[in-house]
Amino acid sequence: MLMVDRLRRIVELLRTHGSLSVAFLAGETGVTEQTIRRDLDRLAAQGQVIRSHGGATPPPSEPGDDCFTARLSQAADAKRRIAMAAVALVRPGEHIMLDAGTTTLAIARLLAGHDRIKVITNSVPVATEMAQRPASDIVLIGGELRVSTLSTVGPMARESFGRLHVQKLFLAASGIDAERGFTNSNLAEAEIKQAMIAAAEEVYAVADGSKLGRVLLYSFAAIEQVKALITTANAPHEALEAIRMRNVDVILV
Repeated sequence: MLMVDRLRRIVELLRTHGSLSVAFLAGETGVTEQTIRRDLDRLAAQGQVIRSHGGATPPPSEPGDDCFTARLSQAADAKRRIAMAAVALVRPGEHIMLDAGTTTLAIARLLAGHDRIKVITNSVPVATEMAQRPASDIVLIGGELRVSTLSTVGPMARESFGRLHVQKLFLAASGIDAERGFTNSNLAEAEIKQAMIAAAEEVYAVADGSKLGRVLLYSFAAIEQVKALITTANAPHEALEAIRMRNVDVILV
């Protein structure tokens, strides 16, 4: 395993599981404990991990990386309106992807029961919601479970998305900025979003207006990579105009 791949793997493991020992990380990556200690020192210098006695922990969560259940009740009406606009774009017989997130869960609740569509997702709550009224085909992508988002991440999930092709992707984002693009506070999540985007003919970003103008740590797409942004009318006017100037449609709800 190359060093860059090993460092990425270490960050993924810490983000997924929390505090881990040097011995555990050495076993997972197939290198010596001395090598892992040097890797952790490099990552600590970059602010990607916090060194602890005998191991490391992930850094504190940034804005946008809150617990999934805590975010369910936030802006619930806005998410429902965004979901209604998103579902109106879905056509019978299409294959679509739903990203992990509470806004995409709102989309799943409205999609459940629709005939002749196939839904692919890495979100356990989205798959569970769709399965309650299984008129559509559902594919839940496997991988490492990230507890804070109840979604699958990691190499297995990325490889699975790399084999797929869908008509539409509904993409969540914690930060949206015309210059910096779409950003997220977690590397593993950002990499999965990149794999989803590569598999889709059309990408629709779904986020309430509070996400516009925010820039988080990891960039995963340029603004121009989406066909449209579905957001709320309370989004900052300047941010919306800057996005429109990039030839991205904006659907306000």
